[in-house]
Amino acid sequence: MRRAGHAVGDGGFPPRQSSSARYWSKGKQPGDGSHKRGLNTKLHVVVDKAGHPLRVIATEGTESDCKRALELVSSVDTKFVLADKAYDSDEIIFSLSSRGIVPIIPPRVNRNFQRLYDKNIYKKRHVINIENTFLRVKEWRSLSTRYFKNISSFVSAFHIRSISLFAG
Repeated sequence: MRRAGHAVGDGGFPPRQSSSARYWSKGKQPGDGSHKRGLNTKLHVVVDKAGHPLRVIATEGTESDCKRALELVSSVDTKFVLADKAYDSDEIIFSLSSRGIVPIIPPRVNRNFQRLYDKNIYKKRHVINIENTFLRVKEWRSLSTRYFKNISSFVSAFHIRSISLFAG
């Protein structure tokens, strides 16, 4: 079964990379991660307590999340930062703490010393609208399936969708 230029695997075998994905991966753009299944991109988003996106950065899907975290929160004035385990690093924790920001980031499992964090606030990610922001933005099918072959078009579409959701 083929759909939108992507092969769907059968029997647990990884799908073969489609010809359109191979074509576009040759003209690779910054932020487009070459992946065995085609283009792979991550969006890193800072939202306020109402769930409105403040900053967005697109990176390659294979790039570590920690590399761009300090860039995201550098200009944001806040009392605490709520992020998932992918953003757990000593550099991020130290940088946030030195600025007087409380990091609410669960420690990775492979840490030698398991840091303490406020589990009650972390469990309320849906109430604080972090996860709901992504759910509402991904309702636009072209964003959730990444129809955009150009990274700047992909980020622009995210901005357009965010404006259409939160400007009213």
